[in-house]
Amino acid sequence: MTAKAAGRRFVAVLGAMALLGAACGQEESDLPDPPSDDRPELSQPVAPELTDEEQAAVDEVTALVDEFLALYQEILIEGEPAVNSRHSELPELGGLLLTGTWDEIDDNARNELRGDGAVTWEMAKVVEVDLDRFANVGGEDQNVPLVNLQYCVDATDWRIIDGSGEPVSSDESATVFHSGVKELIAAEATFYDPSSVEPRDNPQWRLREWEPIGGEPC
Repeated sequence: MTAKAAGRRFVAVLGAMALLGAACGQEESDLPDPPSDDRPELSQPVAPELTDEEQAAVDEVTALVDEFLALYQEILIEGEPAVNSRHSELPELGGLLLTGTWDEIDDNARNELRGDGAVTWEMAKVVEVDLDRFANVGGEDQNVPLVNLQYCVDATDWRIIDGSGEPVSSDESATVFHSGVKELIAAEATFYDPSSVEPRDNPQWRLREWEPIGGEPC
């Protein structure tokens, strides 16, 4: 075979390969697109679907939280000793939140400190609603419904000031608002009557926990 003939054969082979590649490309373009992945991100769990009864419980708890935060802010701004303050007008509190708020109000008054500025908040997520929960109350098992929520609290315009109006460097005793911080808070409320006397027939929603969720932005 001459060099010229071999060259023509090589060109023909390249042309055939090009046509085959084009055909393969055409076949691939006719294939359907892969299905999209619509699954939710694992880091962002879907909020629970609520029954009417569960939604009513959430509504009651959010109203309680709104009332508590608004009045507590006013009490801290007034700066009165706990015994003279409107602490008794706060909505029902339970657990350490009851004593923690009293102590904070009293500590501020003793050190001539008071709140200044404004705090805003909004309910960020319903975490859990368990209306069939049982717990031991007064030595016996009782139905104690539970609601867990998350709140975004913005205290960037809030501070604790001394008698001269200067902000204090730290508010470590704060139980509800943390000066200069916007943070995610875990709020827990339970529905029960804490009375030790029968019949316990006056259950109410009580805010029991109000804790920052470390490292979680909002």
